[in-house]
Amino acid sequence: RHQAVRLPGGAEVAFTVSVGCTARRLLPQPESLMQTLARADKALYDAKHQGRDRWVAQALPGKG
Repeated sequence: RHQAVRLPGGAEVAFTVSVGCTARRLLPQPESLMQTLARADKALYDAKHQGRDRWVAQALPGKG
């Protein structure tokens, strides 16, 4: 499904959205921000490879 936005002047721009998300482990030992961002980045690319208008959640390490 495409979403369209009308710009000033009347032109329309269509777009799709891909989202990757994860959570940050804080206990028992906090993970680094870089580890969290790497997992979110992987989820984003997984969503993009699955097609348009997708979202993917990356599980915490050690979790299903």
